[in-house]
Amino acid sequence: MKIPFLIKESHIIYVGVAGGMILLIASFFTGFILFLPTTSKPYPANDPIPSLKRSNNLAGAFLNPEVDNLNKNINITDSITETPFFSRKDFQLNSPIFMYHYIRPLENISPIDIVGRGLSVSPTNFERQLQEIKERGYNSITFQDLENYIEKSSSLPSKPIMLTFDDGYDNAYTTAMPLLQKYNLKASFAIITGFVGRPGYMSWEQIKDLKKNGFQIVSHSVNHPNLATISLQKLTYELHQSKSTLDSVLNQDTKVIVYPSGKYNDQVIDLARKEGYILGRTTRYSTSITPTDLLDLGAVRMGDESKI
Repeated sequence: MKIPFLIKESHIIYVGVAGGMILLIASFFTGFILFLPTTSKPYPANDPIPSLKRSNNLAGAFLNPEVDNLNKNINITDSITETPFFSRKDFQLNSPIFMYHYIRPLENISPIDIVGRGLSVSPTNFERQLQEIKERGYNSITFQDLENYIEKSSSLPSKPIMLTFDDGYDNAYTTAMPLLQKYNLKASFAIITGFVGRPGYMSWEQIKDLKKNGFQIVSHSVNHPNLATISLQKLTYELHQSKSTLDSVLNQDTKVIVYPSGKYNDQVIDLARKEGYILGRTTRYSTSITPTDLLDLGAVRMGDESKI
């Protein structure tokens, strides 16, 4: 069936003008999209060597089903190998950084507190995870051990892993520390210096006792802001003051920053380096460490159902 269509010269002109406007608008939006910041899609475990020249705005991977599914049944047996000796400029260390927050009974958490529940591991399941770590022959190290490995060519044990605890909650001291000591495991605790002593957070005396018992204390900023969006002045304060406070109170040289909620960008990394940090941990998924990602270290978020 033929459909009659009368084409006039005026029609061609109108179509040409309209087409040009569409192309102009499409070009504008294409260019705009190209300059949008990186999305919060997590990088896969087999991500090639990460580049420092990329933004990362992950805000709590527990809200991402893809990451949740990865971490409920973590199988790191194949990813952890005997640690060979490398020069500090050329190595790939298969050593996952396990990221914890609260160690507390889940029945005490409100059902509507989805965020809090996602950040929590029950004491029973936490101990089970520690038992699995020991039974499988993994050896815990700290950021300090990693720093010595890189800067001083110190050796590391076989099958190394790292245990980190974010935010400085009081149950890190009352619940996590005794269990870590029971299984003779090392760990690092990231402290929000402006929150110390608040209800639900550790006191300075507890933090000092953690260090006295051989655990490492690292920076997690002063007020836990989004470091990627605050002003340069505030960013400088958060990075400098948190380090300065920890250095003064604990008599140490703090060289590790754990980015609040894993949010950072190139400016954050550059300024962190200038402030004296040499290691920075994010929330992106990764089980390996290379020389190019020392201020962009990935992690494995541990949940209540996570299995080693």
